[in-house]
Amino acid sequence: MIFSELYNSGLRLLEENGIDDSRFECDNLFRFACGVNKTELLTHPECKADKQQCERFLSLVKKRCSGYPLQYILGSWEFMGFDFAVGEGVLIPRPETELLVLEAEKLINKNRSTVIFDLCAGSGAIGLSLAARNENTKVYLFEKYKGALSFLEENVKRLSVDNAEAVECDVLREPSSLPEAPDIIISNPPYIKTGELPLLQREVHFEPQTALDGGDDGLLFYRAILKNWVIRLKRGGTLLLECAEDQSEQLLSLFSSVSSETETIKDFNNIDRIVKITV
Repeated sequence: MIFSELYNSGLRLLEENGIDDSRFECDNLFRFACGVNKTELLTHPECKADKQQCERFLSLVKKRCSGYPLQYILGSWEFMGFDFAVGEGVLIPRPETELLVLEAEKLINKNRSTVIFDLCAGSGAIGLSLAARNENTKVYLFEKYKGALSFLEENVKRLSVDNAEAVECDVLREPSSLPEAPDIIISNPPYIKTGELPLLQREVHFEPQTALDGGDDGLLFYRAILKNWVIRLKRGGTLLLECAEDQSEQLLSLFSSVSSETETIKDFNNIDRIVKITV
């Protein structure tokens, strides 16, 4: 089978199974399975794919059609221009979460080192992006689960950052000791209500529930951050939290006991996505 025929057969399967942006996904799967990028496909469509390329590509297409995430198939995903290892056991980085990084960068002190805690760090996309883009930071990334922690540690090596450190820690519990006090605490914690988890799109069901489940009202981790972590901030420090579109007002109320200096920040869809709290 020639490349163009193989590609089109995969594209047709993706479209028939309702995969959004099926051409983009087919491009990625074809490059990953066959080692052929879009330009090569367009300029040499008549080239013949060998049996192994055909079997591998169509197998991965069928896996994607079952709902298995593209990012897990590829084994990595881009975030803030960096390539992060991802797979089963860790949350896939989302584009809207890049806003957390950009907001944190507005707070980084260019004249002295800024200490940052990334809570519920997962793959490390947030904290490691900050460390890689800002040499005058020291970033500690806190993660409890072994599956996610293995990806976090791999990404520390992948990005070759020496100003970041992975810490095994349960954010829901009060930390017994910390390396130093942070200037910024940043977090994209689990915030989906437990009862809403079955309603999520099928791809999300392959991601770890522990990275999604925020308890009955979705606020479990925010309460823990308020109770156990805000007191660790340096005076004048800032807390940056990603949240669901209907949670910002609840979070402003929740954290009103520790600060009257709060702000909500909208994402590219004009949805309240980040709550900023200065203590």
